[in-house]
Amino acid sequence: MSENEINELVQKVVNILKAAGDDEKRHRTVYVIFGCEWSNHYYLLFDEMKDMREYQFRAVIPDQWKDDGNLQKLCEMAQWQEITCRSQQESGPTGCDITVFPCFSRSLVAKTALGIDDTFETRWIRKTMEQGGKTVLLRNGLDRFTGKEPEMYIKTILEYYRVLLQFDIEPVGSIGEIDRGNTE
Repeated sequence: MSENEINELVQKVVNILKAAGDDEKRHRTVYVIFGCEWSNHYYLLFDEMKDMREYQFRAVIPDQWKDDGNLQKLCEMAQWQEITCRSQQESGPTGCDITVFPCFSRSLVAKTALGIDDTFETRWIRKTMEQGGKTVLLRNGLDRFTGKEPEMYIKTILEYYRVLLQFDIEPVGSIGEIDRGNTE
């Protein structure tokens, strides 16, 4: 084989591997775990999702959303591969899946950091970690401090955030950043 033929062969292999990686990314599942209350933060998420056709989005919603109109809003705002209620969610995330929490309370930050899995969300995060999956929190959905909290309280909550970072649970500015730094 000539050097040109070897270079062409290498380029073909690179293109095949690149296409396979793009195909795998296109089929990645993103679970979006919604909190019990409807939040206006969700609208930004829905806008960003419209441009992310390479993912299959699955919504996991509180059971009461079936009856209070939020399910209808959810269906109108974004394209979902599947929408399931928490009580009907049989399977959980796999190691290839990404979980997004558009809103995440300080209570969930503390429970997750301390390994307390007594809520749907904290059990889901535990399962995600056990499977080697990825969990991201949208920054605009995190509880903000009012500035009136005691300094020690703020320090404690910030320490819990540091623990979440050590668990590879990362805050991102937008859902478009969910695969940043991912080489899969």
